[in-house]
Amino acid sequence: MCGFCKPPQSLEASKGCADCKSNFCNECFKLYHPWGTPRAQHEHILPTNSFRPKVLTCTEHEQERLQWYCRDCQRLLCPLCKLRRVHNGHKVLPMAQAYQALKDKVTKEVTFIVANQETIQSQITQLEAAIKQMEANSAVALNQLTYCIRELGAAVAERQGALVVALEGSRSRREDALSAQVSERRGLQEHTGLMAYTQELLKETDPPCFVQAARVTHSRLVKAIENLQCFTPSADPSFRHFHLDTSKEVQLIHSLEFIYAPLAPVIDTQKTLAYDQLFLCWRLPQDSAPAWHFSVEYQRRAGGAAATWGGTRSPGAATAWLRLDEVRGTNAVVNRLQMDSVYVLRVRGCNKAGFGEYSEEVYLHTPPAPGEIWTPITLNHIVYFYVSFTTRK
Repeated sequence: MCGFCKPPQSLEASKGCADCKSNFCNECFKLYHPWGTPRAQHEHILPTNSFRPKVLTCTEHEQERLQWYCRDCQRLLCPLCKLRRVHNGHKVLPMAQAYQALKDKVTKEVTFIVANQETIQSQITQLEAAIKQMEANSAVALNQLTYCIRELGAAVAERQGALVVALEGSRSRREDALSAQVSERRGLQEHTGLMAYTQELLKETDPPCFVQAARVTHSRLVKAIENLQCFTPSADPSFRHFHLDTSKEVQLIHSLEFIYAPLAPVIDTQKTLAYDQLFLCWRLPQDSAPAWHFSVEYQRRAGGAAATWGGTRSPGAATAWLRLDEVRGTNAVVNRLQMDSVYVLRVRGCNKAGFGEYSEEVYLHTPPAPGEIWTPITLNHIVYFYVSFTTRK
């Protein structure tokens, strides 16, 4: 609404004045900006509630215009800020020069981006393909995770079945043994089994018949009495030896993690040597995931020793990396080397998660050919190994 109409006839604002920082209707704007006065030169804009200052002023010094730009601090400065000690020795440019320089840079950057729209679109296509590939790979990984967990469950169920069979077998054998003892004891009860037969036998009055029948009965009675006097259950009713301690297994299950690629190997500088062969030895850090195999890469630095120790060498003089794949163990031998040359070597491990990081590069210097004069050279921060070679006269 217009801020200058008299109520209750306030009209809707149709213009805003950037200098007055107010909104006007058409009539009020003409009234407060008479023709032929300085106010008539004010800039009119669309109505707004947030008026931007027409001229940027310093936030620390009111009414001071920002006329300088400090490249070191990357700040706009007013004349008073420019005099502060904090900007002594800084590169301070006039605003017009900073404006032109920055405008030229932005123009070049925009031109470069516009000229590389095909590259941008190609990268977008690659990223979208990477997103699809990531989704597909994550689905495969999820299926693999589900499969592994099911395998664990199946293994646990199979082991449970085997343990249950063992426990039931032991229970059945013990039950049979104890049941046999119960039957024997019941036969000794009055009016049943052996006792009933013996009592009937005692009624026999014919001596030969009694002796004939009582011989076996006497042996059975003696054995029964011995069992009564030395009674022990034929099977242990407890199952103390059939309890499980699954604390370690549960801990292992809780410690299940996704596999990680091996960490960068550590070159063993005490066992790594160079002569007509390169013998490289390394180890994995203690907290590294295990590696199925290693990849050893080596490269001859063109130009010999001078290229590495202060000599001149063109940027593209380095040869391609050569590789020894699927090295089993933690050492390797590199053959077919050139004498008096510098070789750089690096190692990385590989497992189901893929290749890990490279080790630090190690430089090895092969000695000169027989008969040449060879002076060892050392260089700080780089490890070099030499095997001295001399010829007998």
